[in-house]
Amino acid sequence: MDLLFTLNKLFLKILVGLRRPLRRPRSPFLVFACLLFAYSHVYGIGEEDKSPVKNKKNKPISNLFKSEDVLNFKLIAPFKTISDERSMGKPPADFDLPILPMLDEKGDKDKNKEKEYKGIIQLPNGVKIPVMITTRGSTSLGQCKFPKLSIKIIDKSLAKGTPFEKAKKFKLGTHCEPQVGFKDDISKFQRLGTKDAVYRERFAYKIFDTVSPVAFKTRKSMVTYQDADAKEGEKQAETYPAFILESAGELQSRISKELNDEVPVTDKSMSRPSEFDETQEEIDVLFKKLIGNGDWSFGSRSGSGVSSYGPAWNQKIYSLSNGTCLPVPYDFDVCGTVCAELYSDDFKKAMSKLFQMKDLTPKIFQEEFNKIRQKYPDDVKGRKVEAYIKNARNTRTAVDSQLEHIVLDFLLIDNARFAETINKHFIDASENPALIETIKRFQDRKSQIYKELENSDLDKQGQKVFKERLDTFYKQLDTVKLK
Repeated sequence: MDLLFTLNKLFLKILVGLRRPLRRPRSPFLVFACLLFAYSHVYGIGEEDKSPVKNKKNKPISNLFKSEDVLNFKLIAPFKTISDERSMGKPPADFDLPILPMLDEKGDKDKNKEKEYKGIIQLPNGVKIPVMITTRGSTSLGQCKFPKLSIKIIDKSLAKGTPFEKAKKFKLGTHCEPQVGFKDDISKFQRLGTKDAVYRERFAYKIFDTVSPVAFKTRKSMVTYQDADAKEGEKQAETYPAFILESAGELQSRISKELNDEVPVTDKSMSRPSEFDETQEEIDVLFKKLIGNGDWSFGSRSGSGVSSYGPAWNQKIYSLSNGTCLPVPYDFDVCGTVCAELYSDDFKKAMSKLFQMKDLTPKIFQEEFNKIRQKYPDDVKGRKVEAYIKNARNTRTAVDSQLEHIVLDFLLIDNARFAETINKHFIDASENPALIETIKRFQDRKSQIYKELENSDLDKQGQKVFKERLDTFYKQLDTVKLK
């Protein structure tokens, strides 16, 4: 307020000076420059966000995401039929690829994945909204008893006056419950099958939504799943935590509305790095390092993720009319911060020491890993880390930086290693305007992210993992010197 008062006095002096006779004429340009300089310091001209989407009008379209309150509702559908008809085969005992397509009994691509089932959303006040339900996901369809879902509103008139008003379609992040045969709550692909994982993944979405001008909206939910197929005597309804995830189409509409431009969305690979908005790409990549996510790819143009070929993986890409694209990530259910406790601290330390060994040839690597395997069998057998290392056997990949990144940053969440990785990422920050802008966005939103963590419904272990990761991240971030 003191600054504003001082600048107002400056305005008045300049304006009064214009009315007084002067010994020599003052330059109109000088007066205009003074006014513009003062005005910019009050109203922030020159400090505008450089992102093409600035979140000024980028508000949720449907009512679903206009509140942070937990949304309670019942979902009635033929869940036994859905479970029986979708792909339920277990992953093979020994597998060589980190990503497996879901197959039906004949070995063909699962055709039931896109099959629609009639259902009903019932709100606590008794209002019923008819919907169509499809299963979604890839590896999760073969690992989890309960699938992720996509839900489409059939009769929008019945949704009027409810949280589902103006919603056309949305996704539902669900609990997993690993298939019978998987050990405890852990699936072969390192998927944590507890209820806690649901809100952990949702918190990862909240972090990205906080720092990125373009992100999927989410809302916490408690859903009672009522099986319309259940017979008398069978359990008919169970309640689990879930979260509602904005559809790609609704985010597309929000971006198009703000830019007054049609913005198509694609999963296809981007062949030229120049197609991406540089700041949005930096935000995307740095966020994934923060949460320990390696299950992604921009497509054939990038080798940063698990898959460096084919279409984009766990990414939606929005194309602007100026030729640039905005990458937006999704699906964080197997990232390290969500599944952190799958590996013991002693095993993590042993793996870190393994990668630090000098002259680590593929043969020595496998010999040393076998020693670790014998000492920590519960951390290795049937886990994703075993699959990656087995796949790398007898090749140079066994000791290269890509495998090191996957194991330590994505699977094991080694915070000491994470600090070194972040430091390396920031070395050339002063020469990279997009990275500078990204660092500023994370710095400016630090308190907001910690407040989100404090107010979250995360379990104690989830709170601990995310706080340790954020503390490490911001400790390194605060050492970066920007121009």
